[in-house]
Amino acid sequence: MAEKEPKTTAAQGGVKVLRVVNFSHPLSERVVEQLGHPEIENVRVQIDLDASVAPQIVEIVDAVRTPLDGTVPGLAIVLPGMAEATAYILAELHGRMGGFPNIVPLRRDDELGVFVVAGEGVQSLDRVRRAARGRRT
Repeated sequence: MAEKEPKTTAAQGGVKVLRVVNFSHPLSERVVEQLGHPEIENVRVQIDLDASVAPQIVEIVDAVRTPLDGTVPGLAIVLPGMAEATAYILAELHGRMGGFPNIVPLRRDDELGVFVVAGEGVQSLDRVRRAARGRRT
């Protein structure tokens, strides 16, 4: 079977990715290729739902070696699959970075059996937020 070509590149999302902080499962080689082989920091997200989530997220984000102060060019985040953890991580990152991060949206490719970068490519959540401000009523 011929290897399937990627459906997208990170550049199609308009964001050049130089470093990824991955709060999810290890990234497939396909995703790494699509992103242009950036530096990747994998961060384990293990949440005890019987305890307060916010302090756990603070500890997880505190353990990230990549500076999260908005000074790292080309930074993108892979969010965890758990919605509650994602919400807390986004709130924590926004507070530390002064804005929302770029994210790497992943979709499962059933033919390849792995996750790949979604068709829209890497997205700026800050751009999404600014656009939403224009829809205030």
